[in-house]
Amino acid sequence: MTYRLNFYRDYHLRRRLARRRTYWTAAVTVLIGIEVVIVGVLVLSSVLLGQQVDALRGEISRVSLRTQDLSVATPEAETARALLEIRRGRIDWSPKLTAVSSCIDRQLRLESLVGQVSEKGRPPRLVLGGVIRSGGDQAAPVSRFMEAMRRDPSIAADLPEVRLGAMDASDAGESRFQIVCETRGGGDGQ
Repeated sequence: MTYRLNFYRDYHLRRRLARRRTYWTAAVTVLIGIEVVIVGVLVLSSVLLGQQVDALRGEISRVSLRTQDLSVATPEAETARALLEIRRGRIDWSPKLTAVSSCIDRQLRLESLVGQVSEKGRPPRLVLGGVIRSGGDQAAPVSRFMEAMRRDPSIAADLPEVRLGAMDASDAGESRFQIVCETRGGGDGQ
């Protein structure tokens, strides 16, 4: 028969807690490491995509110059000209969305954002809908937002006409707004 005397009662408890802390520290370290790797991959892919976009833009301008130099009307040259004309008429929405995020007032919350391409005689337009958070002056944040969008060069280049589409107050104290950005002369009389 063996008897065991434990003069250090807290020793096993402290050791178990130290082991548990070590496991948690290791788990958190691994998760942070994975997060750093993911962020690194995202940054690298962003840089690579930016380089690809720049290369494609250079290729478009190079092809554009080459098709202008061609005086012979071959089917391939006509197709290339038609594609380049479509590309020139297309709106790049990414800078517009970046501008909207930098122009928006803190008292506003966007709930919808719709980009419409030109079709069947309708001009391209960007329709923003949202809610005014503050309970004070309802028109001031919306007018500041609209003025900031009018001044932004990336929006003004393609969609210089910024107007208030609708604004209404609900029973809950929230006011809703709609802003329409479109090309000049694209208004529908609202």
